[in-house]
Amino acid sequence: MERADIEKLAKLSRLDIAENEMESLVGDLRSILGYVEEVQTISTGARNDSYGNSTPLNIMRADEGEHPGGVSTESLLKNAPRTTNGFIEVNQVFE
Repeated sequence: MERADIEKLAKLSRLDIAENEMESLVGDLRSILGYVEEVQTISTGARNDSYGNSTPLNIMRADEGEHPGGVSTESLLKNAPRTTNGFIEVNQVFE
């Protein structure tokens, strides 16, 4: 990682990096990339269950009975500050 690489990344990401921060970033990114290289060399053994290769498992509970429509509608509308034709009125969000 060189100073030119940092300047190119800054330009691509539209970041203004001060001159006094440039050398510090070069060192920081070299350190980070060195750590990434070190992590990539770690052996994970004979594991073959990397992400996407295992059988999908549904960890969600099964639905238990449906709520009939409108069960809570009346109490909800009764507690809303403003309603029109069975809908809750809210302040305008977009112009």
